[in-house]
Amino acid sequence: MVWLRGGNSPLFFLYLFSIIGFFNSMKKGYYQITEALKSAVEANDHINQVSWGNIFDIDFRKMDMYPLAHVITGNATLNERTISYEFDLLVMDVVDYSKEAKDLYEGNMMKQDIYHRTLATISEILATFRRGTEYDAYFRLTNDPIAEPFDEDYEANICGWKATLVIEAINPNNIC
Repeated sequence: MVWLRGGNSPLFFLYLFSIIGFFNSMKKGYYQITEALKSAVEANDHINQVSWGNIFDIDFRKMDMYPLAHVITGNATLNERTISYEFDLLVMDVVDYSKEAKDLYEGNMMKQDIYHRTLATISEILATFRRGTEYDAYFRLTNDPIAEPFDEDYEANICGWKATLVIEAINPNNIC
């Protein structure tokens, strides 16, 4: 390979970059984004466990897993140069209703505490994508998520917030 002998040849640098994986490190796809999302959630002190997939596959009776963060994969928009991935992030905790409530408002203080903590947790996770440890030049949070409260009785009384995140990454098949 004559072109490799020059050392200063653009082809030499292209070859060198391909050997060391430079171009592969620029590709951030579904796996890298879900790992970054999981890492950001696990790093939060207010989360005890992270799960992924169908919400109905979770055994909500396991009390040792709360507060819980759950990730649901949504749509992917395949643009010419980027791919936008949607994820629903649910952060929840168990509501332990007080039996000695004086009135209906005060009796729901536990639920208000959970809403406060879980919304703050989502905000902290989003901050890691905007400017923190999970900020990456090759993918970014592109929306300002709207958090929606939920109060469900799957198999345990839980409440919290759900936010839909849109994370954009460079399309590795982009046509230049």
